[in-house]
Amino acid sequence: MLFNKQNPSKFTRLFSLLFTLVLFIFVGCEKEDPNATSNTPECNNTCEYANNGFCDDIGIDPFCDCGTDCVDCGVRTEEDCASGFATFWTDDLSCGADMRVKIEIFWDLPFVTMEYSDSQMPTCNDPGTATFELPPGVYEYRAVCGWSEQIATVEITDGGCTLVKLTM
Repeated sequence: MLFNKQNPSKFTRLFSLLFTLVLFIFVGCEKEDPNATSNTPECNNTCEYANNGFCDDIGIDPFCDCGTDCVDCGVRTEEDCASGFATFWTDDLSCGADMRVKIEIFWDLPFVTMEYSDSQMPTCNDPGTATFELPPGVYEYRAVCGWSEQIATVEITDGGCTLVKLTM
């Protein structure tokens, strides 16, 4: 006889313990509602375009700040929202008739429009520089001034600003 109410066996006690544990796990856990919106510091759904079926808060040149379109993109970690800067500058704009250098990373095309010197280098996002804010990584850029072209890579670090002197 496996079960005896007067004198339960070790098997019966083990079975009861396991049953109670399984019941506790399944009853104690709530299923997450996939339609619920999260209001954590990493995710607050305040993007103007939140919940439109497209992820708008991450990537190159996003429509919204990172962590503000969780319905479409999911919850973001600090690593997902990391970014840094690359600031391009030159000390010579005489390479082109229009006195500016076009910088291209992906589809962005800002211009360097002022000259700085090695003794007075610009800082991040100074006037006349071309500055990109991007997630950490290595990116290829193309600089064009008149007939001159420079293709190279720039490394972006989280919270950093990489200064790139263009020699055209």
